[in-house]
Amino acid sequence: MGLSICLALTDADWSLTKDVFSIIGTIISGAAVGVAYYFGQQGLHTWRRQLRGSADHDLARRLLIELYKLRDEIQRARSPAIFSFEGVPFEGEVVSDDPKQASYAFNERAYRRRLTAMDQARNPLQATMLEAEAIWGPDLKGLMEKVFKLEREFVIYVRLYLVSIKPEKTVQGSLSRQELLGQRRNVLYDLDSPDDVYWVEMVRALQCVENHLRERLIPS
Repeated sequence: MGLSICLALTDADWSLTKDVFSIIGTIISGAAVGVAYYFGQQGLHTWRRQLRGSADHDLARRLLIELYKLRDEIQRARSPAIFSFEGVPFEGEVVSDDPKQASYAFNERAYRRRLTAMDQARNPLQATMLEAEAIWGPDLKGLMEKVFKLEREFVIYVRLYLVSIKPEKTVQGSLSRQELLGQRRNVLYDLDSPDDVYWVEMVRALQCVENHLRERLIPS
């Protein structure tokens, strides 16, 4: 009789113990899943930040390179020296025998080539800026407006300059063109000095863009 009671109590205790261990196991499993989920989410967030940082770095690097290319082409276009290869006639072009017309044509070809080189540098930059605006917002576009405004000022001045030196049949026509050019500041030549206010403004505008982009570069 006593033995039966003992066995019964033992069986009951063992059953209860198994239930307790089952509950504990469930709690531990749930906690492990929660911990794994937490660290998994943290790892995912870290991976996303790293991926975003890498993408921002690559985009900023491309923009800086394209910005420097445009800067260099503008600087070359402002060189006072025009080399002979720059004024070579285009294929199929008829060359004039008039010395004045030939001199004008030489300068016109040189500046046309320089402005074309500027266009070829600017177009990829503007395309990449669309990508940057879609990802980062309009801040970069706002900073670049000053650079593009200064670039347009140079382009307009070159075109007016070419119009002003174009051979004319009347003195009045030549004077009116010179007056039109005189209404603008002279930005045609790179003076290579602090007196070159145009280039000082350009460097300042470029620096603002460069600082903005460098903030998105991953430190090496």
